[in-house]
Amino acid sequence: MSAKSEYRKTLGTFATGVTIITTRHDHQNFGFTANSFTSVSLDPPLVLFCLQKDSTFLVAVKKSGAFGINILSRKQEELSNKFANPALMNEQRFEGITYTLSELNCPIIKGSIGYLDCEKVKHTKTGDHHIILGHVRHFSRHGKTGPLVYYGGGYRNLIRE
Repeated sequence: MSAKSEYRKTLGTFATGVTIITTRHDHQNFGFTANSFTSVSLDPPLVLFCLQKDSTFLVAVKKSGAFGINILSRKQEELSNKFANPALMNEQRFEGITYTLSELNCPIIKGSIGYLDCEKVKHTKTGDHHIILGHVRHFSRHGKTGPLVYYGGGYRNLIRE
């Protein structure tokens, strides 16, 4: 096993929530699945996410100046897979998806258990990714369904039924 493969598997031992990060530019929606999201500060309210360096999302978020973090529910595994599929164009990812636009004009996906509406503050290129820092301007929680969790290369359920 290569060192890179072993490194990736080691990182996979850290359980994370799953999000779909969205933005809108020139009347076009952009979005992708990410588990590389974290809170940075409560005062001021700051969050960050990491994005592959060759992503088309980077250009869109730089131009729009805003992004939304949709925190997925355990019932949204199929949606997570759809937004993670590199073969789909952004328009195809949003087909059949119910959403509204936030105050900062980012898609809020119906069924998400939480949403953060962020103004892009800074981005930094590091390694093979960009780190995007955002100031949370609006937020809300929806429903009481459990979160979608990713661990060890697959989705997990925290709720016992």
